[in-house]
Amino acid sequence: MDPASNTAYAPNTNLRIASPTENSRQPTYAVRLSASTKSEDRPAVIGISGVYSPQRFKGPYDVAGWAGTLDWKFPLLPRTELSGQFFTGRGLDGFGGAPLSPLRPIDPVYYAAVTAPELANLGVIGGWSQFKIKVDSRNEFNVAAGTGGRNSTDLRAAAMSNFFLASVPARNQMLFANYIFRPRSDLLFSAEYRRLRTYEITGTPNSAGQIGLAVGFLF
Repeated sequence: MDPASNTAYAPNTNLRIASPTENSRQPTYAVRLSASTKSEDRPAVIGISGVYSPQRFKGPYDVAGWAGTLDWKFPLLPRTELSGQFFTGRGLDGFGGAPLSPLRPIDPVYYAAVTAPELANLGVIGGWSQFKIKVDSRNEFNVAAGTGGRNSTDLRAAAMSNFFLASVPARNQMLFANYIFRPRSDLLFSAEYRRLRTYEITGTPNSAGQIGLAVGFLF
């Protein structure tokens, strides 16, 4: 595993350099333990996971990235289900919806040597939960909400000595609802609405709405 972490940017965009995870010469390790009920159709499941991601930045500067997660899926009423996940950790930029850092820093060398390790050391926390209503074999509704971000206080403090960090988003939030229609067992149509919101360390959040239509084939 090589998660999307703070990439060590090269001044020359045609030059490929190793990511911090690759540069550590170790993979990312993950383990998950779970328990479930015996029901085959609608089991209740709860699980815990651990992720360890050693990273080596320019310098060299080593960061022990890690994450702990809790996930669940529970049948409620005869046709409903609640699922979700909670996570916390550090050194896993983009993990669980945590905002990625800006893609084009003004000084790539300084970013790779100083800014990227600072970001990797910031804690992240978040989670999501989804409520499913399966009307029948053809019709299904889903509503979900999630959030993921860095510790805003720590990010704001780090930005005092590194101005570039002031441009790094602190948190993402999302709310979505969709309808899935299956006219046949191997064909489905879906309509979805998402409401996205990104928080900076200062100022008002940025919001956007997104409507999606999809067709899927199962084979």
